[in-house]
Amino acid sequence: MRNLIVYIESNKKPVCYDQMNLDTGISRYGKETLQDVQSKCPSASLMTLEEYQILHDQSWTTEPKEITQEQYLYALNVLPPFKWFRSKNHESFKMSEMLSGCITGIYCRVGKRYFHFNGDISTPHDEVISKCANFADIEVNQ
Repeated sequence: MRNLIVYIESNKKPVCYDQMNLDTGISRYGKETLQDVQSKCPSASLMTLEEYQILHDQSWTTEPKEITQEQYLYALNVLPPFKWFRSKNHESFKMSEMLSGCITGIYCRVGKRYFHFNGDISTPHDEVISKCANFADIEVNQ
């Protein structure tokens, strides 16, 4: 299992600084202790690769925001959409490129209003619609 030295940037994004050898307590590339790194980057901590990936994905996740129809159509046409679902009153699709791990841009239309957020690509269509409708305090008509 890899143990990484990770610090958090001012924009709340985690950055992998180095890999730590737990037997020696010295980092692989910088030949530093965790305390040495923390003197330069106070937020530095030790974590596994899996913990880092979860933290990194979470840092890219956002809440819904309302966008224009033009922004929605641009996103729909810039790349092939992934899991595009449409009905009379709502639709959703996901970008086919990831921002981080399983996080991608998710777009939806509820009635005549359009929304975007970054979330897990496996989020079901109904959950996307519900999340955006709840954000905007609008009722979803099937």
